[in-house]
Amino acid sequence: MTTNGRILYVSYDSATPAGGVRTIYSHVSHLVKNGYPAFIVHSQTDFKLPWLESSVPILYMGKDFKLSPNDIVVVPEDYSAVLEALR
Repeated sequence: MTTNGRILYVSYDSATPAGGVRTIYSHVSHLVKNGYPAFIVHSQTDFKLPWLESSVPILYMGKDFKLSPNDIVVVPEDYSAVLEALR
């Protein structure tokens, strides 16, 4: 699969452990290990999970964050604010 874009997994900025967030980080880790340009996307600049050590690449939504038409965005189904913003 070649998209010339990134695979962006939007994640909650969750200070407490959550299985869904752990799964998102696991997906990105596996994609990166297999050569895909995958990233976690957090809304809070410099946010790091205090309960999970991970070396996955992280991007932050902010004034310089831009989506490409070739990006694939994965959003948790209950993250309605992001889903609405992407419409």
